[in-house]
Formats: sequence, C-alpha cells, structure tokens
Amino acid sequence: MEHRARALLIGLLPILLASCAYVKAPEIWIGVSQQLAYTSSLEVQFRRVDDAILGTYELAGDLNGSGKIEGTIRDGMIIATLEPSTTCRFQLVGTATDTTIKGNFEPDPCPAGSSGMWSMQRQY
Repeated sequence: MEHRARALLIGLLPILLASCAYVKAPEIWIGVSQQLAYTSSLEVQFRRVDDAILGTYELAGDLNGSGKIEGTIRDGMIIATLEPSTTCRFQLVGTATDTTIKGNFEPDPCPAGSSGMWSMQRQY
C-alpha cells in the first residue's frame, strides 16, 4: 500500500507544481522624471500580476527620493498611485507598451506637491 501511495504522489507532483502560481521577476524601468524645472533620473521596479503592478521607484538628481507605485497597465494605458510618503500621493496616467512608459502625474493629495512627467524604457 505504501508503494502505491508513493507512486500516486510522484505521479501527481508535476500537476501540483504546475498549479502553483509562479512569481515573475520584477520588471525594471529606467528613465527621467520632470517636475517644475527639475529633472531627475528614475528607476522603477515592479511585479506584474495580470494587469496589476506593485513596486517601488527611486529618483536621483535635482530631486532625490523614493516611494511605492501601485496600479494597472491595461490596453496600452498605465494608471497608478505614486506614494513618496504616507502623507503624499500622486496619480500617474499615461501610455504603456512592452518597452516604453510615458505619463503625467498630479498631486492627489500632496501638500505643496506639483505635477510632472515620467518617461522610461524597460530594461532586459
């Protein structure tokens, strides 16, 4: 009986492994952020599950900082919330292809925040 159970388990193992959700490596995007008269280099990393994205970003240059990004990429559009702190959020809306993301962001809400633009290319 033990031999039969072991054979059944070995036979089912590929099915069990295939049914587990696998985690994709994070996507890495490099570009620029422009806000007022400031331009900063930008690196964004996020994981994609279906249309949803969740990750982080970092700015270096005229404006330095980092934060979280969460949103969707669907039908050639990106809509995401950028959160540099718990008291400040921005809404990013733009276009997205397999290789390029471009969008404008607006404070939502962010005291003393100003609108700007992101443009980035996917790194492979």
